[in-house]
Amino acid sequence: MSPGFGYRRWPDIDISFFSENATHIWDYDARFKDAGWMFKKSLVFPLIPRTFEDQDLLAPHDTKGFLETNYYIGTCDSPMYDHKIGKYVDTVSIPCSNLTHKYKMYNLPKE
Repeated sequence: MSPGFGYRRWPDIDISFFSENATHIWDYDARFKDAGWMFKKSLVFPLIPRTFEDQDLLAPHDTKGFLETNYYIGTCDSPMYDHKIGKYVDTVSIPCSNLTHKYKMYNLPKE
């Protein structure tokens, strides 16, 4: 049992559903759309495989453009909430370039 989550097991999978129009997709939960979490379909589709650890997983077609919609991708921040322990934690920020030797996902192709 994870602290703060009752009887939910860890790791927890968070699944979101999306709404769409001809040009954009957004989270079905209107709170996210209203907060700016709306993406051009041309950045997302067609999905392409990207390596994460030892798996090829489907990711947005223009991953860099997708991420730049809501994030400054030069800085990587640790989460401020640790879902595993159910508590807020101190955040650490470092240049994402410091992670390229460790995680392939930060070696985004030039698009």
